[in-house]
Amino acid sequence: MQQNQCSLQKPPQSSSKGLLEAQNTWSTAKFVGISTNDEEAVVAGLRKSKRLLIMDGERSIVIRKLVNQQTVTFMGLVETKHKNSMRSRMKRMWGNHEFNMCVVYASNTNGGGFIAIWDTRTFNALNEHMGNRWILLEGRINKHNFECYVGVIYGQNDRVGRYHLFEELNQLVIAVNKPVLLLGDFNVILHDRERIGSFRCNLSMREFAEWIVDLGLIDIPLHGIKFTWRRNESKSKKDRGLCCQSWLTKFPNMSMVGLKRSFSDHNPLHLSLEPSTNWGPKPFRCYDAWFSNSNFKSFLINEWRNIPNMSLHNKMKILKAPLNTWRKEHFDTMDNKISELESVIHSLERLSDDRELNNMETARLNAGNSLLHLWLIRRERVWSQKARHMAST
Repeated sequence: MQQNQCSLQKPPQSSSKGLLEAQNTWSTAKFVGISTNDEEAVVAGLRKSKRLLIMDGERSIVIRKLVNQQTVTFMGLVETKHKNSMRSRMKRMWGNHEFNMCVVYASNTNGGGFIAIWDTRTFNALNEHMGNRWILLEGRINKHNFECYVGVIYGQNDRVGRYHLFEELNQLVIAVNKPVLLLGDFNVILHDRERIGSFRCNLSMREFAEWIVDLGLIDIPLHGIKFTWRRNESKSKKDRGLCCQSWLTKFPNMSMVGLKRSFSDHNPLHLSLEPSTNWGPKPFRCYDAWFSNSNFKSFLINEWRNIPNMSLHNKMKILKAPLNTWRKEHFDTMDNKISELESVIHSLERLSDDRELNNMETARLNAGNSLLHLWLIRRERVWSQKARHMAST
């Protein structure tokens, strides 16, 4: 099972290319007769829209990669951004038609809402219950014939809102007669040690702890990381999994691990019941993202000039070999480079949990985030082209 809270981070400073694209778009608009007294605002808006589209594409790619790598059969997504075409978007992330989903749009959040999505071959949902801040699914884990409730929670930022949420869930959980598992962003911590650099509310912590005890729930231990959310110097353990004893009895090897962050200020949390599967590498194709490499164009021109005069078809066949070699050297390691950068960032962020980073470590962290953003954009372009190819076949 996979719990993954996603929120759109502010992207890094965009390049001059983004500004040039925005200016060119506005020049075209003026040519066809559109006018305004505030050209700078229009160009800035176009530039911002471009960045948001890129980040949205990155998010889809990262989520799909998580689904594939971790063999996800149940997933919670928090702070979703789109109301339109949600099922088609989820299909691209999920990778197949064997899923169902439940969506709640929280009107008082900037993110828009949250989603529960599951593999229908693994989890058979019998009933769907929804509130303004929660989804609770009654169903069965088919392989183990285990009847249960699985919930996705998105807690409010204010204490009063969370109190009403806990009261609502308290009545619901007490009324059901099957084992309960709750996953989500509860927006509150249990202990002082679970937060650094931001305001602590002891009353909220006490109310949360009492609510867990009253329902007979167990806080599933989190391995790999101390904090699940961070922004600038602030960090906290907002996200967690809670279950009743029957879940631990049925799945004694259950474990929850914090995965590496990528575009989000939350770490994905992976609740494991069974091992995952690695599906291996993907087939070779020519991708637009290769042109983002500054050396690719000159390499391509030189290789083309070295091919003898013959039919275009034969030239392309000859060109394929050096292209394959170039791809293996520069882009087959793309996922490894992203993983290495994520690991560097992850290590430095964990180090910052215990002490303040020195100047060199801070510089490495900033450089790592910039390079990660660049490689995520490249990967998003590759995956977008893959999606278009699959749609056309």
